[in-house]
Amino acid sequence: MDTPRPINRRHFLKTSSLLTAGLIGAQLPLRAESSDALGYVLPKRPLGKTGLEVTLFCIGGAHIGSHSEESAAARIEAAIEGGCRFFETAQGYQKGRSEERFGKFLTPKYREHITLMTKTTAEDGATARRHLDESLSRMKTDYLDIYLMRWIKSEEDAENRIKNGVYDFLLEAKAAGKIKHIGFSGHTHPDANIHMMRRGLPELEVVLMPINVVDTGYHSFINHALPVALEKELGVIAMKTMAGGSFFGGAAPWGRNAGEDRQAIVPEKLTPKEAHHYALSFPIASLTSGTATVEQVKENIASARSFAKLDEVQRQEISQRVATIAATGSLEHYKGY
Repeated sequence: MDTPRPINRRHFLKTSSLLTAGLIGAQLPLRAESSDALGYVLPKRPLGKTGLEVTLFCIGGAHIGSHSEESAAARIEAAIEGGCRFFETAQGYQKGRSEERFGKFLTPKYREHITLMTKTTAEDGATARRHLDESLSRMKTDYLDIYLMRWIKSEEDAENRIKNGVYDFLLEAKAAGKIKHIGFSGHTHPDANIHMMRRGLPELEVVLMPINVVDTGYHSFINHALPVALEKELGVIAMKTMAGGSFFGGAAPWGRNAGEDRQAIVPEKLTPKEAHHYALSFPIASLTSGTATVEQVKENIASARSFAKLDEVQRQEISQRVATIAATGSLEHYKGY
């Protein structure tokens, strides 16, 4: 287990301020609210060098397959009605059930209006080929806007996937028109993400990484991986903006501190809206968030609609509320194990 180093609260705040102030100032262009054939559309930002523009809020598919079909359909419809046009999932969520729900309730009606992303945990080219074919079949589409190598855990993991043909297969699939843009996700350690981004893979365009108000306290993606992503002109999508649900407290479901009871910081110290606005104040294209109910979808959409960039004073005020907890690393069970 990788144990967090004790961090002095004052040092944490000072370091956070010095390393992130410049990034916050580098706000991405924001296209105002608009409309399309389906109706209202949330504000959009450019996704790195892909040429895509994506809505500030993206529906995460991790919970789409874990509730009833009726609930999944209702959340998808609420997202579309609320102006969300970005949807992401993964081959491994509920053994493909999340993708199946997208294939049943999303793509038949809305494919031409949305940006669609899924991910593979494949460790070799042959498995990546099978995963992609299965994902396309389940989601009833003949192409993906974005396809990610999911959950890069370490430099060794990154090198093994490249050596075993995963990246080469993605290039093949892109040439065949099955994938428009390639990227990866990583939430275990920023060093793994940095290695992947500096590896010199020319078609790499998108990265999904943790961006949240406690990140700078332990293995910080904001301080270390985000600047590299911007240097490489990658489109950054924020995940774990509520630390995988940990902001609400309770036992860590898995990871290095599995079973450990965590202190809630929502709503005791900040609101979900403040947590999302904090993340969106960085130069990211969008944030993806899992939702279990229609009400949560609507709350997240409302946060995106009301977004205004936090200035340095506002950001520091929020950071101060959670600095002591952030320094322990206890809320980010998915890091460093």
